[in-house]
Amino acid sequence: MNMQFLTSQLTAQGPALAVFGVAFFLGIANLGRHPQPARLTTLGALVLLITSIGSMLLQAFLIEAQPAEFARQMQAIGSVAGFLRAAGLALLVSAIFAGREHTGGNQDRYFRD
Repeated sequence: MNMQFLTSQLTAQGPALAVFGVAFFLGIANLGRHPQPARLTTLGALVLLITSIGSMLLQAFLIEAQPAEFARQMQAIGSVAGFLRAAGLALLVSAIFAGREHTGGNQDRYFRD
């Protein structure tokens, strides 16, 4: 495994990985108080954390192995990781609105017939 690549990736992605880890633990800590948003936050953060670490490890392995179809495999990893990151972010955004009651407050301001 290419440790120089892995170290540079961990340095660059370290802040984001820390945020994903904190979001994961905050989601777990709030399962009792706000179950639905906490589940979505925990799941979204976990998807983002696993995707980030997994794609780093796979890329580091491929750089070391230098397979014949290196470029195609790196592109595939990037594409799959991109879709998974989008799914994780969608879960986090869903957590923002999950379990909120409809107040009917300003809806007329935005949705007029």
